[in-house]
Amino acid sequence: MFARETAGADWLGTTLVPPGPGDRRRGGPNVAAVADLAKAHPQRRILAEGRYATSEDVHAGFAAGATNVVVGRAITDVAALTTDLAAAAESALGRPRPPAAAPRA
Repeated sequence: MFARETAGADWLGTTLVPPGPGDRRRGGPNVAAVADLAKAHPQRRILAEGRYATSEDVHAGFAAGATNVVVGRAITDVAALTTDLAAAAESALGRPRPPAAAPRA
């Protein structure tokens, strides 16, 4: 990351940031990494990427200072997305939520 900064990169991204204590939820994006980058480099555009899968994740990424948020899972893991949406529908209808599937990266 620092080599890119000195080379004049316009964007900084969180693509390969590993899971950690800054995760928004278990298996979710490390929003603290986005906030840290945005605070340390206000002149750079911040690309939040890595485990963004829900509308709440996207909101949190922008709130942390991201210029853009990549939601890869929403287009690459259709089964997980469908499971999440079905669970949300069941919840909205007051039905018991089925067990959650293991989060996918």
